[in-house]
Amino acid sequence: MTPIPGSSSFTPIADNVQMDVDSDSEAKQAAREFAQAQERLRITNEARERRQEERKRLMEEEARRVAEREAEELLEMERQFQLQVSTGVLRNLTWY
Repeated sequence: MTPIPGSSSFTPIADNVQMDVDSDSEAKQAAREFAQAQERLRITNEARERRQEERKRLMEEEARRVAEREAEELLEMERQFQLQVSTGVLRNLTWY
């Protein structure tokens, strides 16, 4: 359909292809849906980052606890060794 010269009502044409009158509202709807999808993706990525940070924090805490337990065990072993040495020395002194 060819618009009548001077008439304001006509069907839009893009690249010589007649466009649907609803294409503008469809494009706006698609843009809204795209923006919503981007927002959901941003929220998902932020949640994933928070989970990764929490997992890292928990792993660091666990490593710290393990290191503390190992240090305590080493200290106890050292105390036991010193006790054995000192009681051995005392035994040796009393035998003479």
